[in-house]
Amino acid sequence: MPTIYKSNEGVQFTVTDERPIGGFSPFGTVYAAAADDGSAWVVKVSKNPDFNARFEAEYHTLTEVAKATQTKYKQTYSPDPVHLVRADESALQAIAMPRYDKTLASIMGEQYKSDAVLEAETWLVYGATCYLKVLDAIHATAATCSDRKQDDFFITSDNRVVTIDWNVLQAYTDEARVTEIKVTVRRWVELASQRNARENDLSTAFTDSDWVRTDAGGKGGLGSISVGLRWIFAQALGKITPDHFETLRKQLDHWRSCLDDKTLPDRQLLGISNEAVFNAVELDLELRLGRGNQTARTEAVAAALAYPANFSTTVINQFEAARRHILGGDSNAARQALDSAQPSTPDERAAVGRWSVGLDVLAGSQQSERTTNRPKILTILNRLTRRWQEDAQIEGADSGGAQTKLEDVLRLLDELDKRTTGVESPLSSLRAEAAARAGYLAALKEKDTQKRHESLTALQASL
Repeated sequence: MPTIYKSNEGVQFTVTDERPIGGFSPFGTVYAAAADDGSAWVVKVSKNPDFNARFEAEYHTLTEVAKATQTKYKQTYSPDPVHLVRADESALQAIAMPRYDKTLASIMGEQYKSDAVLEAETWLVYGATCYLKVLDAIHATAATCSDRKQDDFFITSDNRVVTIDWNVLQAYTDEARVTEIKVTVRRWVELASQRNARENDLSTAFTDSDWVRTDAGGKGGLGSISVGLRWIFAQALGKITPDHFETLRKQLDHWRSCLDDKTLPDRQLLGISNEAVFNAVELDLELRLGRGNQTARTEAVAAALAYPANFSTTVINQFEAARRHILGGDSNAARQALDSAQPSTPDERAAVGRWSVGLDVLAGSQQSERTTNRPKILTILNRLTRRWQEDAQIEGADSGGAQTKLEDVLRLLDELDKRTTGVESPLSSLRAEAAARAGYLAALKEKDTQKRHESLTALQASL
């Protein structure tokens, strides 16, 4: 005889399979059920009468959240309707709610496997905006929610994204609000990359290898979510205030409109003042929308990684202007941009010096070789501008990634040597710096203090 659960209003649900479904919970067990009209439902049953109050609280939360989101957004994004039910002569409280068969995670996984990466991102951003509407409604009740899993997000038959499990809420304090944002964004990062979200600096948004999914069919950085969405997420995982919730909502709403309407982003709406960051965001999205160029995208993402954290936005923006002029073949305009950079720190002044050398190299190149030399020179400048000493200290003993990049610089310098005339002196200064940095990383890896000191001395002499 199948178990029947009834509400006080007389609505009843019949369990269709006595075997539990869903993941393990210490508080309740979920069963598939059907309403009298044959529609699919689930019944979540308390495991112990001591947990009944918890189930009643969750039921009231679910009804209040659904009512609040319906009032404010004319739609619900949590289970709705829900019923507080019990089986005859049972002491265990239960909740009945509609059954949703497909999770957001499963939909995204299918799209990644079929190389529909942009469609997967569109679903993710839509799901994120739906979820933030529910959180907004909960905030109005002076509560927050940081208890969230990847598999809590489901797709309804009318393609809404609903979030289940609202049985753990926290008070609406500043600390809880920040925690809520970070936990929420970590779940989205994990949905996107199937990796644990790390609280790193913003540069991780531009490192494709940190974001590519193992089940993604796309090549290189395109097997992951867009650089713009990565940047939005990375910001939210940084040092934020409780008020960042509203900023996150606006950024995601804007990004969703970019994906839906196939338009490029607005830097003010995204809050991006750094020219290098915005170029990377814009050119990456343009390529994903089928209108861009892979080489331009790769160079822009590399440029966004090229600047140390202590560079001012003004200096970075002038470097970016110089980079665009170099790619456009206008060395005079590039030099004017450098002259306007106004560097104020030793690192900034050293970078201006390198870029001036790069322009000297181009000036000494044969006209027929300049198109080939431009991207090579920009790669060299990007990689030398980064503070590899700082990177190596972060990496610890494993400084191989930075060292490999510097070896690539030395290789490109060798290639330029064969293609240029009369520029041995500027190339030599870049080569000396690259060799000194590579030597420092090797000494760091080998834990050779003497060699490390010698490499730092050589590096200081090269700058």
